Amino acid sequence: MAGKVKFTCEKLQMTATLNSSSTAAAVLGALPVDGLAQTSGGWIYFPVPLSLPEENATDEVTTGAVAYWPAGSAVCVFFGGQPPTPVNVIGSLNGNAMQWRNVMFGTPIRMEKA
Repeated sequence: MAGKVKFTCEKLQMTATLNSSSTAAAVLGALPVDGLAQTSGGWIYFPVPLSLPEENATDEVTTGAVAYWPAGSAVCVFFGGQPPTPVNVIGSLNGNAMQWRNVMFGTPIRMEKA
């Protein structure tokens, strides 16, 4: 079941379309989630209250990918980098992913159903 989510991080708001994977369904079911942005060269991530296994995991993603990171129990938004360990891609951003490069470490972030 695909769905849409909205990310809010200070003045940045962007939606993403999720795919029909079981990981995406689990993340969607856990929303809303609030966290603090962690930054890591080309992607941001924040912990979510889920512990999910790898599902078609990959360590190569495209700009704008939204993923669940099993090793960190976190949702990731990619704007140019690659994950250090495999992630489950759960969707893609609807907008310019490069806007995420200005998000600072520790910035509050919210992910909710759109």
